[in-house]
Amino acid sequence: MSRDDRHQAAKVRVRRALHNIQAAQNHLGRAASDLGAVCYGGPKQREVMRLYDRVHALWYRVNTLETNQRIELDREPEARDLDERPGVES
Repeated sequence: MSRDDRHQAAKVRVRRALHNIQAAQNHLGRAASDLGAVCYGGPKQREVMRLYDRVHALWYRVNTLETNQRIELDREPEARDLDERPGVES
């Protein structure tokens, strides 16, 4: 396959990674919300929110890869590398 195919496959993988990072962030947000309703849960809620913030920042760092014109898959793409559905395993 061509270099362009490997570039497109890499972009698909980045988009899937971004989707999964966003899902992790959503789960952490819900966990923090749940802990906020628990007596003495405040310190743990703040701990979860610190993780939420780190995951949020990670999403932005990974997102820069999507616009990078030099990224490409480190091998020949397979069909699953071109499937943009979030649930597709790598």
